[in-house]
Amino acid sequence: MNLYADPARLGVDRWCALIGARGLTSAPCVVVMAGTATTIDTLDGDGRFLGGFILPGLDLMRRSLERNTAALPLAAGKYRAWPRCTDDAIASGGIEAQAGAIERAVVRLGNGAMCLLSGGAAALIGEHLGIAQRRVDNLVLEGLLRLAGDLPAAHASGKTNS
Repeated sequence: MNLYADPARLGVDRWCALIGARGLTSAPCVVVMAGTATTIDTLDGDGRFLGGFILPGLDLMRRSLERNTAALPLAAGKYRAWPRCTDDAIASGGIEAQAGAIERAVVRLGNGAMCLLSGGAAALIGEHLGIAQRRVDNLVLEGLLRLAGDLPAAHASGKTNS
C-alpha cells in the first residue's frame, strides 16, 4: 500500500527500490538510495510505504556550497570526526547530514527496523552510520526484476495472445 499523497508522483526509481526492499525483507525498513540525490524511504512491517525524505546527495551538497557562497571551495576533503580544515569540514558535514537523517528515520520507524543502502555513495555513507545496515547493490533493479516476475509469461517474453 502506498500512502503517498499522490502516488502517481512518487518517482519510479523510489517505487522500484521499495518493491525490491520488500522482496528482501518483511521487517520494517528504511530504504536509502544514495546517488545524485539521497532518498530515505520507509516501509512498515505490513509493507505500507509511509513516506520519505529527499536530500541533495554528497556531491550536490559540495557543489552547492561552492556555487552559492563567497569563498568556499569545491571541497576535496576527507571525512574527519573533528575536521580541522575547510575541505574536510565540508566533506564531513555532508556525510554527517546524510547519516543523521538516515539514523533519525530508522529510530522513528522503530520496532527493529532495518536499513537497506544502495547507490553510488552507499558504501561511503554506510561507513559512518551508527546503526546496523545492509548494502544492496542495484536495489532498483531488484524491484524491476520482482515486477517482471509478476507479469504473465506471455508479456514477460514479449508475446501476446491475440
